[in-house]
Amino acid sequence: MEEKKDETEEKTEAVRPLPCADELTPEELDALLERGMEDVRAGRVRPAEEVFAEIREKFRKEEEDRKKAGL
Repeated sequence: MEEKKDETEEKTEAVRPLPCADELTPEELDALLERGMEDVRAGRVRPAEEVFAEIREKFRKEEEDRKKAGL
């Protein structure tokens, strides 16, 4: 029986930094694209509005912390 990952683990996996496309062989690029398509087919997707809202909030908090630190 496959062990279910919690949501935090799934998010961590999803945000691994990817290499630049020009640093990949055609085979590596194809594999990454296929992995992404597998995620789409499995429903592992999120609305862009949700993702961008999280990014904006993260940068807002970081800016707030810098101001508090006097930077």
